[in-house]
Amino acid sequence: MDLVVTGSVSGTFGVDGFVKVVSSSGEYDHFFDLKRVYIVFSKHKLSKNKFKDGWFDVENIRLIPAFALLKFKGIDAVEDAKCFVGGEVQVPKSEACALHDNEFYACDLCLCSLVFGGVSVGKIVNVVDTAGVLLEVVKNDGKACYVPFNNEFIGTVDIEKRSVELKKSWILE
Repeated sequence: MDLVVTGSVSGTFGVDGFVKVVSSSGEYDHFFDLKRVYIVFSKHKLSKNKFKDGWFDVENIRLIPAFALLKFKGIDAVEDAKCFVGGEVQVPKSEACALHDNEFYACDLCLCSLVFGGVSVGKIVNVVDTAGVLLEVVKNDGKACYVPFNNEFIGTVDIEKRSVELKKSWILE
């Protein structure tokens, strides 16, 4: 099953075990359809955490400005909810936010070849979400660089062929 990150737990809310989730896409309507989610706990908290990465049933969902509030079955106190802070909320692609034209899941871009003039010049190994999205590329010579994911530098994206067209090769220098 292909899972995608749909949000991150940024804090707790109230005393009844709710967590605040920031949506990765900025959209929240799809959260209302979630029945269970896979939580990947923050690695720096994992050694002190009584929970392990795994599936959690969603008991209740509410929206407040800029957050979805999720309540997991069996998590009934703020002390337990605190363990989730910093964790990633993952769901099957079929339950994630629907994509619009020319939108892609970051996980689908990773491991695509970056192609210039029909020749592979590197592999995309990470998508860095900053003020402008950057593709982290490991070039054929083994060196890493960053390429802005915008129309100036990126052409056709073909997820099925695992190929991303690079328009200007000088960015790799």
